[in-house]
Amino acid sequence: MLLRLLTLSILSISLFGCNNGGSCYNDSSSNPLLLSNSLLKDAGLSITWQNNIPLKCNESVSKFFVVDKYLYVITNTNTLLCIDRANGKVRFVKKFAPALLPVEEPVKDGENLYFTVGLELLRLNPTTGELVKEYDFSETPTAPIAMNKENYYIAGPDMFVHCVNRDQEYAVYRVSSCTWTPIVSIGVTESILVMVTSEGNVFATSPRSAIKYWRFDLGGQVRARALYKNNSIYLASLDSNIYKLSLSRGTLEWKTPLGDELSSKPVLAGDLLYVYASKQGLYAISPDDGKIVWQEKDGQRLLSRSKPRSYVFTKSKEISVMDNNTGKDLYKLDTSVVDYVATNTFDSSIYVMDKTGKLLRIDEID
Repeated sequence: MLLRLLTLSILSISLFGCNNGGSCYNDSSSNPLLLSNSLLKDAGLSITWQNNIPLKCNESVSKFFVVDKYLYVITNTNTLLCIDRANGKVRFVKKFAPALLPVEEPVKDGENLYFTVGLELLRLNPTTGELVKEYDFSETPTAPIAMNKENYYIAGPDMFVHCVNRDQEYAVYRVSSCTWTPIVSIGVTESILVMVTSEGNVFATSPRSAIKYWRFDLGGQVRARALYKNNSIYLASLDSNIYKLSLSRGTLEWKTPLGDELSSKPVLAGDLLYVYASKQGLYAISPDDGKIVWQEKDGQRLLSRSKPRSYVFTKSKEISVMDNNTGKDLYKLDTSVVDYVATNTFDSSIYVMDKTGKLLRIDEID
């Protein structure tokens, strides 16, 4: 798979006002708080700020996520908004792709974020707001791109991982999984490349050649991206098990059955691993031994966590406050007015938003 280097800068769009086509922006600046502090205070929470992001009348949110100091919103028109987590102010807005192109959540490398948008690889510098098109893919990747200091690693529909030099844009080598099944996840360091197939085969090779290091076969198929962290790989399988493998050796450290097919990427926040099973809710698991710490049967998504607590958004549109020590559900807060939530693994702040663009940061009361 050959990639062609491009350096087309993409311009910012105006934050406010109507465009020539007569579209308007939602204006909720005069509206009251989305949630009240009286609702939150019994759970030891309060609103730090509320701001209104500039959503057009016909726009909705397709992705809402946290990376380091910033919040990011991607709308259904493929407009990207970067928001300062400290004060809720919009830093910049970028129209970075046509509306119908699929957009993957980004891969972080250094200070930059890399987005796969259709057949393009875009690089965003969050500090400067510079967004440039780095490469054109010759075919649609089957997994999010991975990278180390030297190379990009792209999973192709030909069932090979293609290694491409980042600076000189030439193909270094390619390697297959040997099972001739689609590759759904890639992880790489300076010393090892790992690929996961849809059939649950996990392979490790050299990141500079096709030399195989190890292989491990899960008990079921895989639809979710793997989590690569601290010399370990966490894999959610359709056989209902969450697996932890050693990254360097490929040995099984533990597996835990959760009673339902697992098709979402695990999330690691602090010293807990969070795994969503659609019929069983959200689990918090010890990454050391795989033991279940708690289960929120209505839980859908982790919002954030502090040392003693985890904050979970439920299918019933409530915030559930879970005690990480006892496993008890401490509080349930009615947040039915909330339409979008972000998972924050960096600290305990909670971010929620409604469809008009009202965006809140909620924090624990000291």
